[in-house]
Amino acid sequence: MTGSKPHSWRDSILDVIALLGGALFSLSLSPLGFWPLAFASPVALYAATQKGSVRRTVLRFYLYNVGLFGVGVSWIFFSINDYGNASVPLSGMLVLLFVLAYSLTCLPQAALYARYFRVPGLFGASAFSGLWVLQEWFRSWFLTGFPWLFVGYGAMGTPLENIAPVAGVFGVGFYRYESICCCRATILEDVASRAHTGSVEFRGQLSDIYPSRAIGVCLSDSGKYRPACEVAPLQSPANY
Repeated sequence: MTGSKPHSWRDSILDVIALLGGALFSLSLSPLGFWPLAFASPVALYAATQKGSVRRTVLRFYLYNVGLFGVGVSWIFFSINDYGNASVPLSGMLVLLFVLAYSLTCLPQAALYARYFRVPGLFGASAFSGLWVLQEWFRSWFLTGFPWLFVGYGAMGTPLENIAPVAGVFGVGFYRYESICCCRATILEDVASRAHTGSVEFRGQLSDIYPSRAIGVCLSDSGKYRPACEVAPLQSPANY
C-alpha cells in the first residue's frame, strides 16, 4: 500500500492540472484576452495525458472539458436567470447539468488517443492535435452545433491570426496545438537523448512552426541556463 501512494498523489495532481488547464483557457478570450493562456492550456492537457491508464487519461480529457465549459459558458447561467426568470439554484443546476453532459463529447477523441495514438515524439503530438481539432469540428455541428470556445479563437491578437482567413478557426487551432505540443515533445526527446552527458543543449529550429524564428536553450554543467537565441522579426501585416 505504501508504494502505491505516490502514484495516487501524482495521478490526483495531474487530474487537477487537467481541470485547471481547461478552466484557464477561457481567460484567453474576450473580455480579458490574456492570450498566453491559450498556449499554456493545451500544453497542460497534453502533459497530463502522457502517463496513466486509458481510463485515467479519458478522465483527464473529461476534466479538462468540464473546466473549459464550466468557466466558458457562464453566460448561459445569466441567460437562464435573467431572461428565463429561473431562480439562481435552478439556473445553476441546469448549467451544471449541461456542462457535465456536454463535456462527454470529448470521450471518443480521448479514448482513441489514449488507446492507439499516445506515443512519445512528434507522431503522438500530431495525433493529439489532429484529434482535438476533430473534436472541435464535431462540436460545431453536433446537436445543431456549439461553435464556442475553440482553441483557434484564443489566437486572435497573435501572429497566428494572419492565417485565419485561409485556414479558418480549425486550421489555426491545429497549427497552435501542433506547434506547442511538438515543441514540448522535441525538447523532452532531446533532453532524454542527452541525459547521460553533463551538458544538455537544445537548439530547435522552429522555422517550420513559426516562420523566421529560431530558439535555442543551453543548460550548462553548473545547472544555470544560458540563453542561446537567434531571433528574426516577424513581418507585421500591412495596414490598409
